[in-house]
Amino acid sequence: MTTKNFKISLFAVLTVAIMIASPIAINAQSQTEPITRFIDEDEFKSTVGEIHAMRAEQSRLNDQMEIEEIDNSARISELDLEIEKLMPILEKHQEQNYAKHYIEPTRKQYLESVESDLRSDVYDALIGKVNYFGVNLNTENKIIEIILDDESQVKTIESLLKNQQLILNILYL
Repeated sequence: MTTKNFKISLFAVLTVAIMIASPIAINAQSQTEPITRFIDEDEFKSTVGEIHAMRAEQSRLNDQMEIEEIDNSARISELDLEIEKLMPILEKHQEQNYAKHYIEPTRKQYLESVESDLRSDVYDALIGKVNYFGVNLNTENKIIEIILDDESQVKTIESLLKNQQLILNILYL
C-alpha cells in the first residue's frame, strides 16, 4: 500500500512540476535576445522586404482558405513566428534613428522659435526676388537650413544673418 501511495504522490508531484515548468519554457522560447549591434540601412530595408513578403504570403493563404476551404492556419502561424523573430531588428533601427534625431525639448523649442523668426525675416528680405525658398529645421544634423531657388540671393541671406550666431546651411536648387 505504501508503494502505491508513493507512486501516486510522485506522479502528482511530477505532474505539478511539469505544469509549472511548461509556461516558463514557453515564455523562454518566445523571448528574444535584445539586439545590441548597429542595424544599417541595407539590413533594415532587407528585413522590411522580408516581413512584407511574409505578410503578403499570409494574406494569400487567408484568401486561399476562404475560397478553397484549405486549412493554412499552421503555415500562417509559422509566418507569424518568423515575423516576430525579425521585429527586434526593426525596433533596434527605430531606436537608433530616434537617438540620432533626438533634440532636447528645451533646445528644440528654441530652434523652432528661431526657425519661425528666421522664416519671417527671410520672407521679408526675399519677397518678390525668388520663386521659392524654405527654412527648415534639420533634426539629423541639428541645424537650420535655408533653401533658395536663386543662387544670387545667397548674399542677401548672408547679410541678413551676419549678426546671428546660428549654424545654417544655405542651399540653392
